[in-house]
Amino acid sequence: MSGDKKIIPLRAKLKPQYRTSKQLHCTHPDIVVNAERRLLQCQRCDLWIEPFEYLLGWARREWAAEYWLNELDEKLRKKAKQLKALKREERNIKARIRRAKGA
Repeated sequence: MSGDKKIIPLRAKLKPQYRTSKQLHCTHPDIVVNAERRLLQCQRCDLWIEPFEYLLGWARREWAAEYWLNELDEKLRKKAKQLKALKREERNIKARIRRAKGA
């Protein structure tokens, strides 16, 4: 290995960081990449985040959103089916009333 190449470790050594209440409730919308440390830093709460943890959290949120979207879609289909059945029942009842009045 040549001595002129600089190797940056994947995990930079950080002191244990205690999170403030601001950091606990921050959704980290403004992220800046620090190439030297190979970490991400939130500009709002100044928390250092490991890239893998950030991507994993993002993927879990996306999965949860997709899951709930599918659940809502299924509920919508079920309600549409119930509405169709109620409309059919309403037509049948109106037809019975018309026949009963005519008899």
